[in-house]
Amino acid sequence: MPSCRAVPARQLGILQYQDYDYSKARFPLQATDVSSTGQVVLTGEVVGQRTGPVFDLWTYAYVKLTAPQQNVWFSDRRSLWFQNDSLLGGPATYELANTPGTVVGYDVHDPWNVQRIAPTASQTPGSTARRFVFPSATGAQTRRLYLADTEALLTPPAARRVNFKTINPVTPNFIIITHPKLMKPATTAANVTVPNAALEYAKYRASAAGGGYDTLLVTAPQLYDQFHYGERSVLALRHFALWASAASPATQIKYLLLLGKGLDPGATPGSVDLAGYFGVDANATTRVLGDQGLDLVPVSTASASDNFLSADWPNNNLVARLPTGRVPASTPQEVVNYLNKLQEHEALGIADWRKNVLHLAGGLSNDDYIEFGGYLDSYAQRIPRPQLGGKVKTFRKSGVDPVVTVNIATELNNGLSVIQYFGHGSPDRFNLEIGNINDPATNYHNAGRYPVMMYNGCAAGDCFFTPTTFGPSWLLAAQKGSIGMMAQAGESYTYLLNPYQDLMYKLLFNDVDWYGQPITRVYGEVVRRLQTDARFQGNPAAVEQLLSTTWQGDPALRLYSPAKPDFIASNAALVVAPAAGSTVISPTGPFLLNIGVSNPARITTDPLEIRVTRTYDPATGRAPETMTQTFRQAWVRDTTYAFPINNTGDVYGYNTFKVELDYANKVAELNETNNTATTNYSFLRGSLTLLTPTEFAIISSNRPKLTAQNNDPAAVVRGYDFQVDTAATFTSPKLQQTTVTGPALVSWQPTALVGAKPDSVVWYWRVRLSAPTAAEDPTWKLGSFRIISAVTAGGWSQSHYSQFQRDQLQQAAVAAPAGRWTFADQRLPIGLTTAGGGPVGSASTFSIGYGIR
Repeated sequence: MPSCRAVPARQLGILQYQDYDYSKARFPLQATDVSSTGQVVLTGEVVGQRTGPVFDLWTYAYVKLTAPQQNVWFSDRRSLWFQNDSLLGGPATYELANTPGTVVGYDVHDPWNVQRIAPTASQTPGSTARRFVFPSATGAQTRRLYLADTEALLTPPAARRVNFKTINPVTPNFIIITHPKLMKPATTAANVTVPNAALEYAKYRASAAGGGYDTLLVTAPQLYDQFHYGERSVLALRHFALWASAASPATQIKYLLLLGKGLDPGATPGSVDLAGYFGVDANATTRVLGDQGLDLVPVSTASASDNFLSADWPNNNLVARLPTGRVPASTPQEVVNYLNKLQEHEALGIADWRKNVLHLAGGLSNDDYIEFGGYLDSYAQRIPRPQLGGKVKTFRKSGVDPVVTVNIATELNNGLSVIQYFGHGSPDRFNLEIGNINDPATNYHNAGRYPVMMYNGCAAGDCFFTPTTFGPSWLLAAQKGSIGMMAQAGESYTYLLNPYQDLMYKLLFNDVDWYGQPITRVYGEVVRRLQTDARFQGNPAAVEQLLSTTWQGDPALRLYSPAKPDFIASNAALVVAPAAGSTVISPTGPFLLNIGVSNPARITTDPLEIRVTRTYDPATGRAPETMTQTFRQAWVRDTTYAFPINNTGDVYGYNTFKVELDYANKVAELNETNNTATTNYSFLRGSLTLLTPTEFAIISSNRPKLTAQNNDPAAVVRGYDFQVDTAATFTSPKLQQTTVTGPALVSWQPTALVGAKPDSVVWYWRVRLSAPTAAEDPTWKLGSFRIISAVTAGGWSQSHYSQFQRDQLQQAAVAAPAGRWTFADQRLPIGLTTAGGGPVGSASTFSIGYGIR
């Protein structure tokens, strides 16, 4: 490593380490390493750098300089920091020459219990020297010590008046930290201008539709004043968050929304280059420059963490006490864009698409494809199980190109609940790209159907730069894009990502206690369980992952999670079918009643009890029968339960089947009124059914094909008698007849049918078994049709008296052969009162005829 650009370079040594490990070394400096201005510059470079496309990168974690100092107080000195030598006994004693009498010592090892050390006269360096004895600085520990000239204090800026806001930390259960820049007008999706975007968000969360939360809205500058002595620091937010969480009642869940963009501590405000991720000059950051209208709600550390604010990480508890989310908006309009989508999302009801999940498998090599795809395949097994009962589709990257783009317009526009990516990543680049949500060429139009994104890849969740990165671009897009994104803001490792994501899916989709809980709370439970896991304990990479997995979105947002199932029965979904192993439905054997059931809501492990009530044809004289069966609840929205039923005794005629789902109401449902459906089925006795022409049909051909069917589908070859005539008595000279031999389905085509009139003649036809057995019906089965040669589309007609005689008539009759209709007499009493006319005994002055005059 060259030591200094201002003097001849001198190589100190070479450090070697593997992957993401680190290496430490100690090197002695020489006097010639120091420039004339008193500077030593350390630089480094990779030995044997790769040619690409993946380069080796490195950074300094820290540089520590240890050098001897003279025990002299220099004239330009205001203060001096140092540590005692814990190898020496105590108390630590120091004497400095040329020390003004205004210099005072401080033991600042415990910042909450600073010890002030007054100087005493020196015993060795001379009259201008002072002695400082630090009683607590002994050989027991190394302590931080401080000397400061009380007459040479730093001059603070001019005082300004600050009015602290009175804050009750107990009652609010939804806290919003925002910035004054976002408390300005914006336009809603309904083209309504709201005067204060951030306040509009708080008002929604306080409304019944938004959850009825007790909201508290504060700004980051307010917290700098009230919780960090006016200094701009993320520690102000942490002090406030800890204070608010400490005051929470034991049963209260208090959510924290960071409403505003933040910048990484190492990001240069205004720079469009993400290279600052690897470190920049501190003087070019918002720590020194101020928020610059960009760093609105500050973030914690280089590996950004919002859970840092309320987690007790100093004591190895990484769970955020306040479930936290961030909407990284830079403008009031972006706030309202997200708020509009949140309102749409939380107003949604039952919808099939809300159970759809899309997986994206990235990678750079075949080993990656096998590993990453295998993880996603294992997670996919959780999707169809209770409590979600959803469907998953996977896109997989292949080939040697580091980045491949796939268009998901069909899936996205039709509706997705979750999009999960597993692969290599960066704040704005992934192995499997789905494109820019705002690019019209993608054809992404998913208004009202906003998915939650879960991206597993290095720095995928690091949105803390001036440019808008992948996550916020999807989150803040108006009326399309996503509703939330969970991803890592720092480095990611598959051996840690896999158990985290698998447990996340398990709790979100399968765990009865966590299904339906806000995503931030579920993640908190994941952290609580994993931080004691052997793979995570004592592992700095695991600490980083658990703390720096960020949630971009509202902290109270939930995935689709109906509270209860909703079993829906439908008449159209009931089908009488042959029993297993059979192809026919027999009146003397078993059969199946296939019951189609839809459950678009919650899938549970409760069994589904189904009751079927069978009502027989009244001619059988049989009472209704009730049957029940218990089924395992299906893990899909739509399923068919096969309900076996036996035929015994006389079942012929019209049978009605009434189906009742969860008939005993053992499973609580969203709707208890849609569990019933009915269907009918006729079991025909051993006889015939006329098929074509259908009864009362109009046909154009005078050579129709007459077709009949044996009601026993397994009938053997036998004889069938056919007759056709213009008279219903089948005694006219026009009679044609024959006997046809065949199995269950038989047909006969008579010679040309020519009636007494050239057109519109009604013909009657009938069929019977030629040699019926004692158990079979020997009677004729009768039908009729009308021939109209000019007809093109068929039709229906009753025009002959014998056709009408086959109707069910009430108080009417049709005579044969005249076809005259008669109607039952209706006799009603009528009273008439008149006035006027002739004298008593005179004839009436009105006559009776057709009406009264």
